Amino acid sequence: MSRQILESIAEIALEHNLWVISDEIYSQLYFNETFPSSIFSIPGMSERTILMDGFSKAYAMTGWRLGFGIFPDNMIEHVCSMMLNDYSCLPEFVQDAGTTALQGPQACVDMFRKELKARKDLVVNAINTIPHISCFEPAGALYVMIDISQLGGISSQQFAEKLLLNGVSLLPGTMLSQTGDNHIRLAYTTNQSNLSTAMHRLDSTISKITSSS
Repeated sequence: MSRQILESIAEIALEHNLWVISDEIYSQLYFNETFPSSIFSIPGMSERTILMDGFSKAYAMTGWRLGFGIFPDNMIEHVCSMMLNDYSCLPEFVQDAGTTALQGPQACVDMFRKELKARKDLVVNAINTIPHISCFEPAGALYVMIDISQLGGISSQQFAEKLLLNGVSLLPGTMLSQTGDNHIRLAYTTNQSNLSTAMHRLDSTISKITSSS
């Protein structure tokens, strides 16, 4: 989110004495020149913000099931009590891996971000040249939402099934939102060669759909 939007949210939270939970798992995977702002940094918000983050995205530690939170001091004891009863504790070597990721060299994250931008550019350019579909350009993270509303009433589930039969796995928009039936989600988490192949298969699948309708 832009700094302006975050400041607007902070203004509402401060005026009405609200808490904010900020999920910042993608905070390091951005494509603009400047590091994105956090609502945590806005004056008056650190004492009313719960910041959630983890290691699965920027550090590719998905299978480690490791995350962390930053809480106001008066919440920490209660959160620890809840976590102890819900999850017991993570293995020590997993915690050591997280510490090493945070404290170690960050060049790998910079390389990953640059590669993700190249993948994003590849799929966004391809999608917006294929007839009957389009997408907005994401400012970060790992995904692009493809608008399929021009394909003549085919549901996102039906479209995803047709693509799957052609060797491309995308997520129907209805898996993400009740109003997502005109969209499918593509994750550009594979290499550029695979993405190029997927774009060709996406194009051919759409050609078959539109030629038969």
